[in-house]
Amino acid sequence: MYIYEFEFDKDYIDWVFAPNIKEAKSFYLSFTGCGCIEDYKISRVPKKKWASLFILDINEYCEDVPEDEEDNYHGGYKIEMTLEEYAAKNTQTDMICTTVF
Repeated sequence: MYIYEFEFDKDYIDWVFAPNIKEAKSFYLSFTGCGCIEDYKISRVPKKKWASLFILDINEYCEDVPEDEEDNYHGGYKIEMTLEEYAAKNTQTDMICTTVF
């Protein structure tokens, strides 16, 4: 399985977990209902980057993160897990996360 990044513009990025690009595109179109991905930049995220990309809990924001909690937050949002941890726990094609909220 691989992680694919669907970038519409620098502020609108989605990540999909899929076995290949064809299934990632098909799933993305079905899941989002966007209808067209011609203007998207779609790329496979190298495995070496998975540990540095985070799934964040947008409901848990902390403006002043205590020093002893800094490793648990990114940009003020609570880190749920890395994409590497996500990939280790999952086996099916899925939408991992998005920057749109």
